[in-house]
Amino acid sequence: MTAVLSSTPCVIRRYGGIAGSLLVLLSTAGARADDTHYRAIPIGAHAIGLGGAFTGVADDVSAAYFNPAGLALGRTAGIAGGLTINAWERFEIDSVLEQPDTASDATDRSGRTVPIFIGAAIKFGERDENDERMNTLAISVVEPIFTRFGTLVTVEADPLELSDSYRIQENDRATWYGISYARQLSLRQSIGASLYLSVRRLNHTEVGISQEGGTPVPDTSSYEGISSAVNSESLGFSAFHFVLRLGWLYRIKPQLQLGIMMQAPGIPLRQRVDVFSQVLVNDNRDPTTPVVTTPTYLDTEVDANLPIPGELEVGLEYWPAEKVMLAFDVSFHAPVASRSRVDLSNPEGVGGLFFTTDTARRATGNVAIAGDFFINNKISVSTGFFTDLSSAKKIARAQCERRCACGRLHLHLRPGRRYRRSRRSQQLRGRLQPDPGDLAHRLLTRHRSHAGSR
Repeated sequence: MTAVLSSTPCVIRRYGGIAGSLLVLLSTAGARADDTHYRAIPIGAHAIGLGGAFTGVADDVSAAYFNPAGLALGRTAGIAGGLTINAWERFEIDSVLEQPDTASDATDRSGRTVPIFIGAAIKFGERDENDERMNTLAISVVEPIFTRFGTLVTVEADPLELSDSYRIQENDRATWYGISYARQLSLRQSIGASLYLSVRRLNHTEVGISQEGGTPVPDTSSYEGISSAVNSESLGFSAFHFVLRLGWLYRIKPQLQLGIMMQAPGIPLRQRVDVFSQVLVNDNRDPTTPVVTTPTYLDTEVDANLPIPGELEVGLEYWPAEKVMLAFDVSFHAPVASRSRVDLSNPEGVGGLFFTTDTARRATGNVAIAGDFFINNKISVSTGFFTDLSSAKKIARAQCERRCACGRLHLHLRPGRRYRRSRRSQQLRGRLQPDPGDLAHRLLTRHRSHAGSR
């Protein structure tokens, strides 16, 4: 778009104001799970409650995504599902960008999104010395990307009929279909792997009109000598990748467990984009010369690039007391090299003012701290705090980059979940032989007494 409008600085100035308004507006919007933020992913009830600090916990079927090794734990077989509704949101900002002669208003509408998680696991094969199956097979469906929003920015002019307007609409959703396998190597450790097919659909549309100058025609509603720019941009991406996630769990001691999950960069299978771009610029700043009209039109389908970065997650599960579990997670997402999302010889003007065609992403690190607090054997409260730093490239207006330090608080009804760990802890106790005076021994003694009273 910038290249197309380079011959009309008066119109660029107005469009520049609109772009600035959009940056301010979108930086105020709530957290969305998109391809520059990796932590705001609501998958699995327990993981949501812990703010994603689940790599070292991995105690339900959502472990297929967070740490496949957790599927081998004693009671993770079964069927699980989750449905998270992000309610409709509407932001209105008056005078989002004020200039000497104009003021722009903005409205942002985030549509209802329903990210899902569905998983099922079954245990099979030989049994260990405690009569537990050592192999687990699972299938799952997760949605790590879900964004749907619309934004309208208006720059009012006098007369009102010559106001500028710009509208953006985007719907971005990635669904992963996976199969997982996990095996318990010993009472201390397990390993697992998940292979996902990622199907991503990204549709981005921008429509804008900007006007400058002109004089009214007497006794009519018409104007003479107006310079104008009108654009209509639409991109429809479809991308398919294989994604491999490997997990390992190791019980260091009865109250402490380490989890590691590694994801390789996505393996592209097919990536295409439908491109439609139409721009019309009328330059009428000099009334003594004919109007100069610059039209562009593009309607084609070409190769696309929507990469999936590599990822490393390290987590700990720690029980300082019988009814308190703490979880800690550290995550690292690898950088993504700079390439064009749209495989055109000159993609600079494609997509409009607020769509970057560059795939470049920065390396990011995030942390999560969470805990389970058990009121009794049926009710627990989960709370989690996590960072969600943007991987987008730095821009001149750094204040427009969204950084999120978020928190979640959930009340869970999980009958006996804490006591289901007792059996495994007692099995470990027989091998570790703790000192009767240490905390681990006291915890295990309580576990045994509770298990015996059930």
